[in-house]
Amino acid sequence: MKAKDRVQFRAGPYKSPSLPIGTIIACESRDTDVIVVDYSDAKIRWPIGRRPRLGAKSLIVFGDLAEAVKQESCLAVAHWFGVSTQTVTVWRRNLGVPAVNPGTRALKSDYFFEPWAKRAQKKAWAKGQDPERCAKIAASKIGKKRPPHVIEAMRIGRTGKPQSAETRKKMSISQQANRGPNKKAPVLPDALA
Repeated sequence: MKAKDRVQFRAGPYKSPSLPIGTIIACESRDTDVIVVDYSDAKIRWPIGRRPRLGAKSLIVFGDLAEAVKQESCLAVAHWFGVSTQTVTVWRRNLGVPAVNPGTRALKSDYFFEPWAKRAQKKAWAKGQDPERCAKIAASKIGKKRPPHVIEAMRIGRTGKPQSAETRKKMSISQQANRGPNKKAPVLPDALA
């Protein structure tokens, strides 16, 4: 993937608004009204605003910029609007946008077809099947109780599936051992025995 492909808009195009300096407009990220004081020099020129009586200035998140933050990858928004990816992340958080939106998902999907990603995938698959590694992971789990949500997921996954004869025998031996010396096996009716 070429560098220019990484910053392409997937849902765009987005256009710069034409607001006169001094206009008061609502910023969706700051959740307050701001005054337009200037325009950015980015590839997509965007109004810069500040809150009344406060000196901090930044891009006003509204209209097409708010839509871009919701739909596009951080990398694309940062490139075209001339801000850092950290700023875009803050805007996303303020607007309630998830970490992986459609633009980010498409970018990550495209990354997967890169040669380096294919090499990393093959390496991970090989490491995942390494017997020494698998034995080490199994040994680390011995004696540790599984979390309740894992036990429930395993139970649901096994529901309705028959157990093998070997598994049934192991379960029977385990249940007999857990009864203890003073407990008797339950008496089953002839129909169930």
